[in-house]
Amino acid sequence: MEAPLRTKRVLAPLWMPCLTQEQVHEILAMTAPPYAVDANALAEQVRYWDDVQQVASADDIDPEAGEIFFKPTDGYQLIPVHE
Repeated sequence: MEAPLRTKRVLAPLWMPCLTQEQVHEILAMTAPPYAVDANALAEQVRYWDDVQQVASADDIDPEAGEIFFKPTDGYQLIPVHE
């Protein structure tokens, strides 16, 4: 958060979809100390839904627990938009 805008611009492409592992490492390598990012240390911090809990109603949601994901009961659908 404290990094200057110049450093944030270097890291901004990390939020692009479909990056390869090599591209991520290339982006991380462009950061300079004291804002350099260790890709291996970063990967160790990533957790992909290790503690997911399904809830039956909104009353079961803990607002302090983290992110909330919604899954439509009928799945996702693409609906054409006509003007």
